[in-house]
Formats: sequence, structure tokens, C-alpha cells
Amino acid sequence: MNNNPPRKKFLISERAFNYLLRPVQVRKCNYPYSYNVENLGQHVTITVDGPWTFANHLILDFIGHEQYKTSYRNIVSNRSNWKNNLSVFLLNTIDKLKEQRCADLTPDLEPYTGWFVKYCRARMKEQALTNQGGRGVEYDKVKRLISQMEREIENPLLQEFEKIFNILTNGRNWFSTEINLRNFYERYKMFFSKRRIEYVTELIKRTAAVKFTLDYPIQYPVIETYWYKGESRTKITGRYLETVKVENSRLFNFRIENGILQVKFDTFLGKLYTHNLMTLNTDWFDEDYLKLNGYASAIYRRFFSNRKNVDEIKLRDIVEHFGFAKNCRYPEIVKQAFNEIKIEGLIEDYKFVVNGGKFSKGYIEIKMSSK
Repeated sequence: MNNNPPRKKFLISERAFNYLLRPVQVRKCNYPYSYNVENLGQHVTITVDGPWTFANHLILDFIGHEQYKTSYRNIVSNRSNWKNNLSVFLLNTIDKLKEQRCADLTPDLEPYTGWFVKYCRARMKEQALTNQGGRGVEYDKVKRLISQMEREIENPLLQEFEKIFNILTNGRNWFSTEINLRNFYERYKMFFSKRRIEYVTELIKRTAAVKFTLDYPIQYPVIETYWYKGESRTKITGRYLETVKVENSRLFNFRIENGILQVKFDTFLGKLYTHNLMTLNTDWFDEDYLKLNGYASAIYRRFFSNRKNVDEIKLRDIVEHFGFAKNCRYPEIVKQAFNEIKIEGLIEDYKFVVNGGKFSKGYIEIKMSSK
């Protein structure tokens, strides 16, 4: 057993995706592309409609970490407990969260996205003015705008959008964050320093554009009620995971304006992702992890993290997770990846043990870094 102290926590990362996602880069004509991985003792099929690389996953981590920094402190006043109103709401409205599955625009409705965004803003403004008494010039102006917009669209479509609007406004709100790009580049400079700013903007765009279909594990708390000095109180005694079907959903929407990256996790998958992030279904990575590229980054993500001391990895597990069985070059790819992981100081040493048999039937002995 390896007793080395844990490495410094630098980057938080949502755990379900670390186990489910792998790099996908195939010919354009082969998208949507599906692959299988094992998770929670079951085979899971993941479908993506575009490329997903180690760099896309890191961009998601960076944005998720910024969301975590700005939002988590509003959920708990003490990291060891969940006591305030927002935490209670987050943990007790998971069923409402699952209802948000029907709130993503389907492909046939996506051409009307601009109209729907404007319609939602008008409807929410109408609701706010109604709560204030529902009278006045501004209220009449909003009512006329809504009436005009409703005439711009056929009735069956209007009914669909009305249903989606009601789900959005009556269910769980989404998380959003604003990120100063200059500070963003500086914090994650170990990754960004080798890349042009134009590439980073394009990478954010490509990361936001990918749509996923998968069974996604969402974390549930086990909440028990007890009495203390005559008062009813609650505490979390454990957690468990339940899979939720996600179909053709992106992770987030964004825009960049005046050097500020504005991100909204307002899709169904984005809401599930941030739920897991805020309920700490997470791993942590050292800053040196940002130095890794390609399969070195992907292998380290899947098989190492701050919470683990890894002594041995079966080569079969690597082959199966990354779909290497039909790639005759995979021994070279795996060896190169571990060499890069060692060079960057994330492990002290490694040894491939094959014993004369097939490479995939061997294993890798790991000596973790004490850095």
C-alpha cells in the first residue's frame, strides 16, 4: 500500500465524466459516434455528435472550477455540513431536476432558439410586473410584445414552447458564472501558455457545441432526521448514485463580451453536471496535470486523482476503456503516455509487467510521486 501524502488540490473535476468520457476524434461522416465503457458495474453507451478531446475536457474543468469557486460558498457556510436554505433546496429538489429533461429544445425547435429566448425574457418580466400589481405603461408594453410574438409562431409550436417555459420557471434554476478571461488565462497558464488566444476561444465554442446521449449518474444524498434538544434536525449520512437518461444535450451556453466569459449551465446535462459538482461528486487534480497532453492526460484523468494512491493498473482496463483493441499501436501509445506522466512528475516511476504473454493481459506497477 502506498502511503505517500496527497498532492496539492488545484483543479476540481466532476467524477462521473472522469469515468465516462474518453477522447473521440473520428472522420466527420462517422458522427454521431458511440462507444461503450463500464461504470458502476454496468456497460454504458455514450454518443457524441462531434470531437471530444482532452483539451475539451480541461476547458470544462476550468469553467466548472470557476463555477465551484463562486457558488459553493453560497451553499455551505461550513464545508463539513449542509445547513442553509440553498443547500436544503439543492438536496431536496432532485426530482424537479430530473423533470428538466423535457426543457431542452429538441432539434426541430432549435431554429426558434432566438425567438424563445426573447419570449422567455418577456414572460418573466410580465410575471415580475404582475407580482408588483400588473399596471402601468411598462406592463402594457410587455403584454403587447408577448401578444405580438405569439402571433409570429404557429399554435402547436407555441404550445410546445409554453410547456418548456413552465418547466423552466417552476423547476430548479441553473447555475451560471462570469469569468474574467485575463484572470482565467493567468490561473490556468500552465495549459494556456502554449496556445494562442484565438485557439482558446474556439476551444470553448467547440466544447459548448458537443451534444451527449448517455445514462448519467446523479448523486443523491441520504438524509436522516433526528431530534436535538427538542428540535427536528437533518444530517447527511451517506450518498448514492442513480443514472438519469440524457439525450442529445449540450453542457452549457456561453457568450464572450468585453473580455468576460459568461457561462450558463442551463441545459439538462449542464444542470446535472453542476448538481454533481456542488454535491461534491468530484475528484481533484494537481496543477502539474495541466502539462499533460493527449492520452497521457486522458489516462491520468481516468485512473489517477488526488483521492487515490495507485499501485497497479491492469492494461486490460486501459484497453477496454479507450477502445484500443483494434489499434495495433496501442502498446506504444500507452508507453508514451506513462513516460509523459513520469516526466511531468505526477508519478515517480512505472514498470510494465507482461511476463511473455499478450500485452493487454499484463499490468503496470506504479510508484507514486512523493512531490
